Amino acid sequence: MRLIAEASDTAKGFRPLILPHHAPETIFGSGARSARRSGTGEDFFSYRKYGFGDDARQIDWRHSARSDDIFIREHERLLPHHVYLDCDTSPAMQFNSRGNLPTKAYAAQRLLLAAAQLLMQGESKIAPLRTGGMRKNNFAELTQQLCAIHDDLPLLPPLSSRSFIFLAGDFHQGAEVWQDFIRRAHDMNVPGACIQMLDPVEYEFPFYGRIRLQSAEEDEAIMISSADIARPIYLERMAQEQNNMQKLCERYGWYWLSLATDMPPRAQLGKFLQLFSFRQTESHRQ
Repeated sequence: MRLIAEASDTAKGFRPLILPHHAPETIFGSGARSARRSGTGEDFFSYRKYGFGDDARQIDWRHSARSDDIFIREHERLLPHHVYLDCDTSPAMQFNSRGNLPTKAYAAQRLLLAAAQLLMQGESKIAPLRTGGMRKNNFAELTQQLCAIHDDLPLLPPLSSRSFIFLAGDFHQGAEVWQDFIRRAHDMNVPGACIQMLDPVEYEFPFYGRIRLQSAEEDEAIMISSADIARPIYLERMAQEQNNMQKLCERYGWYWLSLATDMPPRAQLGKFLQLFSFRQTESHRQ
């Protein structure tokens, strides 16, 4: 499937993504917890003797210098997050302004699947939000569910505090529509991220003269007699819409990121990962 192949190519070369776990609960939730055994993590677990097949980069030369043996410094394994993904596939998300651009839905699905691969490499368990009871880490089923057509907001099932939610869409519904969903997730101590995907014409409005705009959701259209005069009004409303969503996310400790479909897929993923890296850095300074 082309979508899976492109998602794999997008994720290639990036490090596994381990969701933050040393940050305050008000920002990230309780996060992954200790498994009390060695594995992927940041905290020291124990020393053990170097053996055949071990990575030489794990050798603790300072500790080894105190004895006749060479020792590996092991980190404590963290039990995985449960990560739930959802992508808006409503008619408005099936839009692309140019034939060489992906639809908003396709770009969002590709990004989520690329992120899912990195999350699974980081030992998170992945499942679609709308069918959270399905087998986790089944990539084919995850792809199928993310591509399923629906035009309603996802419901929020009961989730554990070590869960995380990724929502992708254009979020043109407005912050007031998403407020209840995000507030209830916050009440369950479940953090998340809203990833907005826009077509270039949505954030540029590069029109002039008389134009007719057709709604993708309803059988309605509006006529604008002078698009260049209307552009500042449109751009101001778009900025306000994004600002409202960003403030909503910040209020409940969620992430907010806006991306464009004309960005290269790896650049989109890089921006996504950079957002997590920034928030982790900030949390460690507290």
